[in-house]
Amino acid sequence: MNNQIMQMLNQIKNIKNPKEAAMKTLEQAANQGNPMAKNMLQKINSGDMNGAQQILGNFMNEQGLNIQEIQKQIQKNFQYYLYQRNGITSKIRLSQIYYIESLRHQIMIHSINGEMIERKTLSQFNKEIQSLDFIQIHKSYIINKRFIQEIKNQEVILKEQTHLPIGRSYKESLKEQN
Repeated sequence: MNNQIMQMLNQIKNIKNPKEAAMKTLEQAANQGNPMAKNMLQKINSGDMNGAQQILGNFMNEQGLNIQEIQKQIQKNFQYYLYQRNGITSKIRLSQIYYIESLRHQIMIHSINGEMIERKTLSQFNKEIQSLDFIQIHKSYIINKRFIQEIKNQEVILKEQTHLPIGRSYKESLKEQN
């Protein structure tokens, strides 16, 4: 029965409204007879959030889960980059960016949603995002480490099968960070 709660925790980081999804999953587990879910739901519905938090905390400790680590993962998934083009500003989730390519005086952002071009340098982009998930591997490329499939001697292969060269001066820092 507690597998349902574990599923809920694993799925929270990939959803847009974690609170709503968690409540739906909790209600489903309670309706299927899960005593812990029923107890938590009673606490939440009666306004006893401390009691519900205690039940969840005990369960997470039993499972070896750390709430701070889960919160960090959720926050990481919701960090944004503000992309600007022709006076229009759009938000792009950092977790959805594969890599950034430098093209003359512009950058091309390669993401799950396609490519976007912006007038900016790679170093300006890197300063703006301030994310440890990104690493420069070449004078023309910054990659999202989450999408690395394989690192070879001369190139990085990303999960969507893009092959990018590794610059000589970036090899050491790439090895250190992986």
